[in-house]
Amino acid sequence: MKQLQNTDSIPRSGLDVAELAGDVAVFLNGVHDPASEVPAFIESIVRSGRDEEQLIRLFADLDARPESEWIVQLLKGYAEGALTETADRLIGTADTDLREGILQTLPAFGEAGKQAASELVEKTGLAGDQFFKTEPVKQIQFFAAIGDRRRLHEVHSRLMREAESDIFHQRGLERYFPTLHQRHKIPEVFAGVGRPDLAAALFRKYHDTIRSYSWDHQLFLTSYLRFLIEQGHYEEAESVFTRVTRKSLRVDLRLLAQLYKNWGKLDEWEERTAPMYLSTGNRILMSEWTTALAEGREMVEYKPVSW
Repeated sequence: MKQLQNTDSIPRSGLDVAELAGDVAVFLNGVHDPASEVPAFIESIVRSGRDEEQLIRLFADLDARPESEWIVQLLKGYAEGALTETADRLIGTADTDLREGILQTLPAFGEAGKQAASELVEKTGLAGDQFFKTEPVKQIQFFAAIGDRRRLHEVHSRLMREAESDIFHQRGLERYFPTLHQRHKIPEVFAGVGRPDLAAALFRKYHDTIRSYSWDHQLFLTSYLRFLIEQGHYEEAESVFTRVTRKSLRVDLRLLAQLYKNWGKLDEWEERTAPMYLSTGNRILMSEWTTALAEGREMVEYKPVSW
């Protein structure tokens, strides 16, 4: 049976129940990632606008690979109004990977799924960092999706403690040691789920672990600068930029022009960047970019030149 490569067309619009069942069967007999493809597939079914009777007919005779049977059971449970009970039963006999796959999938069922996930998580009595262990991005996105503020804060607290610990390093070592290189995107995940306060605290904690800027901090510093500018922490962003330029690190200098635009200081950029180590070439670029922003034009991307 043909395996679909993505779920964007599942289900196709305008299909009757029998045709839709065929599309669903094709998906279920493929091999898919529970963390991404399965939730997207579930969302497409839930958003198809089918009523309960149509969904029950759709899922009545579905056949799937053994590895996908849990998806069929969740779909049937949803159609029959028994999603929580079905998920609970499946989780009770599942291994760790499948349990996590089921939990991750539940929010895709909408409010019913989020409520089911919340109840099942609460039933365990476990703290937030005990789910999806060693995968903080999944933890953050999951607990934000189901509205579990307590466990979201527990995950954040663990990350803060981790950054203070002796096992936290800037780079290298073995994969199982947390490093800034591994963790540098996590604050952005908190911001992305609507918690800029938690993002700011973690960004600053990670920044505090840096004794001296070096080339392998560039990705983190770019993310940090962008966040500070978006959140209106302009003086802090300017201070970080000053340190960055003195180390000749290659972050996107357009962020500096954006900083002064957001701050309302485009006409002061030359004076304010005097303490920064900017080459003649970069000052020419800054002049072009600040003029573009003042005139309502986009800044043209540049190729890095010598600081």
